[in-house]
Formats: sequence, C-alpha cells, structure tokens
Amino acid sequence: MPPAEDTQEGPGPDWSGRDLDGADLRFARLARANLQEASLVRARLTAADLQRSDLRGALLREADLSGALLTGACLQRCDLIGAELSYAHLRGANLEQASLSEAELYRADLEGARLIEVGLHQTNLDQANLRGCDLRQAQLWRTNLHSADLTNANLAGVELVLCNLLAANLSGANLENCRLDQSIFNRQTVFPMRFDPLQVGAVLFEQ
Repeated sequence: MPPAEDTQEGPGPDWSGRDLDGADLRFARLARANLQEASLVRARLTAADLQRSDLRGALLREADLSGALLTGACLQRCDLIGAELSYAHLRGANLEQASLSEAELYRADLEGARLIEVGLHQTNLDQANLRGCDLRQAQLWRTNLHSADLTNANLAGVELVLCNLLAANLSGANLENCRLDQSIFNRQTVFPMRFDPLQVGAVLFEQ
C-alpha cells in the first residue's frame, strides 16, 4: 500500500533541540515539523507522519521508526545507529552524512533518496528499494543488500566491503571505480551490462 499523501497545511510543531528521549510518538502527525538537533534516542515513532520534516542533526539512536512516513524529509547528519526503519517510507529523503550503522531497513522504500557519505556499516537493507539513490562516497561494510533493488543507483567510487549482494538488482547502476572487496553475489544478482564483478574483488557464491 502506498504511503498517505501529506495533506497537512502549514508548518508542523517546532521541537528543535528538545529532549524527547524514549518519547511515545507512535502514529504522531509531525509532517513538516522542525526537529533539528532534537534528541529522540529510543523514541517510539512507529508509523509516525514525518513527511518533509527537518531532522538535521537529530539523535535517533535505537529509535523505532518502523513504517514511518519520511517522504521528502531532511535527515542530514542524523544519528540513526541501531534504529528500526523496516518498511519506512523514505522516498526522496536527504540522508547525506547520516549514520545508519547497524540499522534495520528491511523492505524500506528509499527510492531517489540522497545517501551521499552515509555510513551503512552492518546495516540490513534486505529487499529495500534503493532505485535511483545517490550513494556516492557512502561507506558500506558488511552491509546486507540481499534482494535489494539498486536499479539506476549511483555507486561511483563506492567501496562495498564484505557485503551481501545475493539476488540484488544493480541493472543500470553507475559502478564506475566501484570496489566490491570480498562482497558475495550469485547467479541471481543482476549487474550492468559488460560489468565484471570478479575484476573488482567480488566473490561468486555457489551452493
């Protein structure tokens, strides 16, 4: 089911710099909210509406954002280490320089998101939609991209170290100067035409 459109008029609440650690904000309507530098460590934001909200520099470590609506939100420099973002809607979101290490993004929708210089160490992106994402200079180490859709994504110059690319779709992706050191792929993994993953360090996994 597609996310509901943002029909809220005018700006949302201004909670910039607020201490909201552990707050119960499940299903909260916070579209266009100002949450810059707010502390939301372990906050419960399941299915919250945060579309087009400003979360620059916010602390969201181990927060539960499963199913949250974050379409068009600004999450630059956001600390999302260990956060739960499964099924979250992040289309067109700006996550530049955010930290998503050890975060759960199972089946998250990140189509067209800006992920430049984002940290994705041991992040679970199993079956995530990453179509058209800009991942330049992102750091991927032991990242799970099993069955992820990276169609037309920009991975130019990115190093994917020890990543899981089993059944991932990278058709049309920009892999110029990309390294896949010890990352595994299989016969179901789709790469751009004339791209040889073995030449850039990947390992073919055959059962």
